[in-house]
Amino acid sequence: LVGVLVDLQGSEVTVLLSGTAYVVAYVMIACFEFFGDWSLFVAFVLLGIGGMGFFLAAFRAAGLTESRVVFLTAASCLYDSSSGVFLVVQGLLNVYDDGYGHFRAAFLLLAVLSLFLTLALAYAWRLSGADLVDREVDNRKHDDAPRLYNRPFGAGQLHTLEFGLLSAWTILGMFKAIGYLGTIYDWLDAIGDGTNSVPDLIAGLVVAGCLWIPILAHLFRLGLCRAAHVINVIGLAFSICVAIPSVTSQIIGAIVYAAFRSAFFASVPNFCAQLFGQKSIGRTAGLLYTMGGFAALLCTPIVWAGESGYWSWVNAGNCLLVVPMTGCILSLHMFSAELCLELRPPSSE
Repeated sequence: LVGVLVDLQGSEVTVLLSGTAYVVAYVMIACFEFFGDWSLFVAFVLLGIGGMGFFLAAFRAAGLTESRVVFLTAASCLYDSSSGVFLVVQGLLNVYDDGYGHFRAAFLLLAVLSLFLTLALAYAWRLSGADLVDREVDNRKHDDAPRLYNRPFGAGQLHTLEFGLLSAWTILGMFKAIGYLGTIYDWLDAIGDGTNSVPDLIAGLVVAGCLWIPILAHLFRLGLCRAAHVINVIGLAFSICVAIPSVTSQIIGAIVYAAFRSAFFASVPNFCAQLFGQKSIGRTAGLLYTMGGFAALLCTPIVWAGESGYWSWVNAGNCLLVVPMTGCILSLHMFSAELCLELRPPSSE
């Protein structure tokens, strides 16, 4: 739904509504003692909706830049790094550990900052004319166009081999990424590490995802499928490191996982922009992220298997995910006529 709003109403409207969701959420968190515990659930839902709105709205500005690849990669990595805001708030609250007063003040301050930044960003969107640029880049489409970005959203883009294979790859990749976070604590306990140092390292590396922007921007300039093959190899490498029952290997695995996570999540908007075009990027990327999010539901049996001691099966399955993921990418550049899926750098970007 957020993607539909981005594509059909534009980024300015999306930013204003997303900012409103942020402000309301922060106020509800700050005053949850007055509203009740139910307000925390509503607040986190609003933060999720608002965050996705800002995230998808940013993709539309890629048409204003000289390098769409760099912009989309940076937007994805910075979105991951935004989780550091709450780490900063938590650190400040730990300094002033005197109860509810500073907690409420911190989130009310976040509400004020969100309101100010939302209004400033919405005004910047209006000045930029990004929505108008998108309409110029993507002229009117028809169902039988030879290129996907010249077809209408819906049957023209979704009922295609390319979208089906990309959806499968996205779901498998998110299953791999989310499954690791769901099992790492139990796996560390199983190998005798009770310090939780590795999860703390993962949290720090995710926040530092913006540091990968120069490397990933260069990676995606090599071509979509070539970059996806590299991402699959990085995913296999982190799975192998995790499968080795030593703390040192887990630390290395956490570092490689951070690279895989940043590269994988940044690949989705790059695929959507080059395959389906700027005008439908909110809907196509939003749909892919939503379908991938359902992979979290599939992680329940994996967590249960780990808790039951079947770690050999869990680790083997994590490594073998590279087979269907590689199959999806091979099929994309073997059976699709899209030029951007060829194993070569794109001619222009």
